[in-house]
Amino acid sequence: MMPTVVYHWWAGPNEQPAYSNMSHPILLSIATLRSVNPNIPIKVLNISNYPPHYDKSTDPWTNSDWMHFQKTLKFDVVPTNFHLEEHYSHIVGYQLLSRLFDIRKPDLSHETIIYCDSDVFWLKNPLPLECNSEKFCFDGFNSGFFYYNHQSPVVQEMFSVFDSYSITALRNQKFCDIIKESTNYNSWPYIWDETILRYMNETGMSHMFEIIPDLEHGVLRKIHNLNPDQLKMLHCNGMMIKNPTAKRITERDHSRGLACLLFKEFYDNITKVLTEKDLKLIFTESELETCLSQQMSLFDIDKINNAKCDDGTFNFIIKSPVQWLI
Repeated sequence: MMPTVVYHWWAGPNEQPAYSNMSHPILLSIATLRSVNPNIPIKVLNISNYPPHYDKSTDPWTNSDWMHFQKTLKFDVVPTNFHLEEHYSHIVGYQLLSRLFDIRKPDLSHETIIYCDSDVFWLKNPLPLECNSEKFCFDGFNSGFFYYNHQSPVVQEMFSVFDSYSITALRNQKFCDIIKESTNYNSWPYIWDETILRYMNETGMSHMFEIIPDLEHGVLRKIHNLNPDQLKMLHCNGMMIKNPTAKRITERDHSRGLACLLFKEFYDNITKVLTEKDLKLIFTESELETCLSQQMSLFDIDKINNAKCDDGTFNFIIKSPVQWLI
């Protein structure tokens, strides 16, 4: 049976709509995936919450409006709820920690699941998978991409431990701190699911995991070591794209969706499945003009290194036409 790719999506009424969201560019991620695999099932777990009596029909930027893209790109949107919301909604970050619970809904449990973050952009077909999905497969640090066979006894054992650790960390700050200190993680006030996964893998439970190679979960800081002919995708973790003329304030410092215009390889893929009219719906005229004029190859190492910061992250700033003259 073919694996199912699952996305985890939520938004409130004051945030960007899914179809043109540059901070969390889920639609563009799906477009790059569909361009390299026309048939793999794609499901979006939609957990967007709106206030009582909120009338989505009167909001021109409604987040739940996927426009015609659901049909064009052949993906299903599955309304659901955060598993952890009932008892832990008072804890900062409960939505993110709920993810590994939410993706195990009954209608997904019989599948081999490939989880994909909204800022993962595909270059090649993800299939065949590189590792044994009878174990929980991730890169050992980041949970923006992973896969597993839910029916595997090893995976079921892994989730049993993960669930226990997660609930204990939510209820016991001392246990939470032990995990964070052990993994040298302190940039979030509470805890991430990837922090717990890493802790488990590094403290005697490595038999439950398999570490996927860089060609299957690529990141920009390793791009100089990656073969362009083998790299399957790039996760924009550690990449900032600043857009001073963004259509929304929240996107001025966080517009990773513009990577699909800025990098030729992603642009080539989205234009295989999206029309010019689609692009004008997703991007503003300014975004199209400025990004395409500055387009580069993902493998132009000199240009990539020009955006590298001292902390190892990469910061790209989209310049407006006026700035070109400065």
